[in-house]
Amino acid sequence: LVQSHAILRFLSRKHDPSYMRMTPEEKAEVEIMADSTSDLRGRVMKIKYDSSLNEKQKSDAFLQYCTTTAMEWLKKFEAYLPSSAASNPSYATFLLFDLIDTHRTYCPPAAFSELMKANPKLAALEMSFPSRSKLAPYFASRRGP
Repeated sequence: LVQSHAILRFLSRKHDPSYMRMTPEEKAEVEIMADSTSDLRGRVMKIKYDSSLNEKQKSDAFLQYCTTTAMEWLKKFEAYLPSSAASNPSYATFLLFDLIDTHRTYCPPAAFSELMKANPKLAALEMSFPSRSKLAPYFASRRGP
């Protein structure tokens, strides 16, 4: 397996008993959320790797993206995110956390703060990951903003 989503689906099927108890419809919802994270990440990377933009233009493009497109998409994730996502994450929840973390990296701080204020379940999810026992060492070692 070489595709990250395929790997995560495989691991989920193999090791996550709650995933195996889901109905086909519930599994489809998880997969839709997981695959949608790629769609939104692609929009971020399109700006990041656009060689026709200088740094100021990229900064402006990220601000525009974060206050419009990201706000619209993250509200959709917020609506579909189960309230139990932080305590009982699916593989899609991990992808969603990674997407939120990507937005923390590329959105201007004030815009990111507005994204989190508008989406309290996503903000709670983001805050829950560093305290997970198996992830805490990674977050403690991270360098970043």
